[in-house]
Amino acid sequence: MMSPGELKRRYPYQFSGPGAHWLAFATGWMPVIEAMCYQVDQVLHRHLERYAFDWVQFKEEFGHATFSYQLRLRTDEHGNEPATQEMEVLLGQLHAIRLQAQARAGALCMVCGAPGRLVE
Repeated sequence: MMSPGELKRRYPYQFSGPGAHWLAFATGWMPVIEAMCYQVDQVLHRHLERYAFDWVQFKEEFGHATFSYQLRLRTDEHGNEPATQEMEVLLGQLHAIRLQAQARAGALCMVCGAPGRLVE
């Protein structure tokens, strides 16, 4: 399992935005977060010259994992951001990765990573 520092070094573009300091890395959820970052990298690695991606928030709220990100088109020298169908496809893939990771984290203790369930 990677540490938060190792994860940030492996995927620096995912942790370079202004919200990166709000990320809460729960130890038990680190394998899920690590897998999620890897999957995002697999989706975006060929598109990073056109898109900026960064995690905005990792947090626990009422026992649930919440992972938030932003994807932006990089602007040209005039500040233009052309809309593309490609971005819609990427957003759909990223949304699916995030939802899957949140569901996986929901079945683990955020402290130790043991299988668990939410008790209300």
